[in-house]
Amino acid sequence: MKYTARILALSCMVSLLNACGDGSSNSSKDGDFSVPSDSNAQYFIIERGGTMNEPIIVTRRVGSSGESYSKRIYNCLENTVKYLGSGSTLVVMNNSKPAPKMALIVDNSIAYHVKLQACK
Repeated sequence: MKYTARILALSCMVSLLNACGDGSSNSSKDGDFSVPSDSNAQYFIIERGGTMNEPIIVTRRVGSSGESYSKRIYNCLENTVKYLGSGSTLVVMNNSKPAPKMALIVDNSIAYHVKLQACK
């Protein structure tokens, strides 16, 4: 049990280091973007992965209700998205259950604006 807890702690530390990068602000030109339908919040890209057609992207949202993190996979050609996890912290996000299947993206939704970043 202690071994599992240590691995989880190390995983969290690595995730946080990846999110912070070189210590610079998360609001770099490439890392931040706006969502017109959620104009009172700031969005930041903290991790990219996956493939060109099926990118995986982790975002951080900062708004009046606090911070939240979301991990999504997109199919850029089919205009679909699937939540791989979400939560108030990276740990909660990484431990949450993924959505059961891909869903069509609604125009001008948050998922739509994240897709514009993911499918560049």
